[in-house]
Amino acid sequence: MTVVHIIGWSMVAGVVGWRLAWHRAKTTFDRAVTQARAEARQLRAEADRWRANSIRLSKEIAAWKAGHQEGRADVVSIVPMLMAARQNAATCSCMADDQVSGSR
Repeated sequence: MTVVHIIGWSMVAGVVGWRLAWHRAKTTFDRAVTQARAEARQLRAEADRWRANSIRLSKEIAAWKAGHQEGRADVVSIVPMLMAARQNAATCSCMADDQVSGSR
């Protein structure tokens, strides 16, 4: 009877050991899955924040480009007036000789 008891208790010990190992492995795996899901959620939230930031920056860049183009167009349109004013300043004597002598 002792051989049967040894075989029986060995089988019981094997099954219990296998069950405990299975339960521990399942708990570890579940914990890893939960942690991975939490990290994925955090990464998704961070990606959304960066996406919103990149959209904001692209709008700012577009606005800056439009302002830059407008400023460049303003400078290009002013250049002929500046050239004409420079020529007028070279040929124009703003105070005529008779105006200068009459003010004394």
